[in-house]
Amino acid sequence: MTLAPVMLDSRCWTKIQPDKVKIDREIITDIHQSGPKQAVVRSIINCCRELEIAVVAEGIERIEEWCWLESAGIKRFQGFLFAMPKVNGVGDIRWPGEK
Repeated sequence: MTLAPVMLDSRCWTKIQPDKVKIDREIITDIHQSGPKQAVVRSIINCCRELEIAVVAEGIERIEEWCWLESAGIKRFQGFLFAMPKVNGVGDIRWPGEK
């Protein structure tokens, strides 16, 4: 289930029972500079922790975004910061700071 800017009705969480939730790039972009975005993401993390749902942050393009998300407790990440999309396979994974 992907959480785009439109939040889901709370009944969906218990009916769907997802194994993972992806937080959309629109929320992730510049999260390190946005108190309201941080509050939303913290709420999602707390809810998912209670329901034993994995959280994936999508669209990470800056080290500052990744650092904030990691410090908030997210352990799964996707975005250009790590690897560019590749057709027919997984490209080389590039960790921030590696050359």
